Amino acid sequence: MAKTMSLEKLALLEKCLMMTTSDQAGEAANAIWKANKILSDHRITWRELLSKQLGLSNDEPVGVPTDPVAATNAKIQRALDTLRGVNLGNFSQFIESIDAKWSQDKYLSPAQRKPLFEAYDNYKLRNA
Repeated sequence: MAKTMSLEKLALLEKCLMMTTSDQAGEAANAIWKANKILSDHRITWRELLSKQLGLSNDEPVGVPTDPVAATNAKIQRALDTLRGVNLGNFSQFIESIDAKWSQDKYLSPAQRKPLFEAYDNYKLRNA
């Protein structure tokens, strides 16, 4: 069974996380407690949540490359690996051309990355 959370609960979780930066220790502690409670109620662990947001599978190590180029390259590779073979209508041809360019040059311009990342993020949201 897929672990899901409504957009309202996700917004509440985000609000709780923002409240953890409060100068008031009690408020920050309560926000952490509430965030943990939301995750617990949905049987979602922090690792699962963060892995999903970072586009990792649960068996991949959680870590964000400190090198921005490496981080971008990793996201490009994840996006292409995910979208390769997915029926996206006419947009599939764009993905195929981007995949070929990436395979050949290991470089995509910002204008090429933007729609790739948008398609990848949309796909993850629809299939979460």
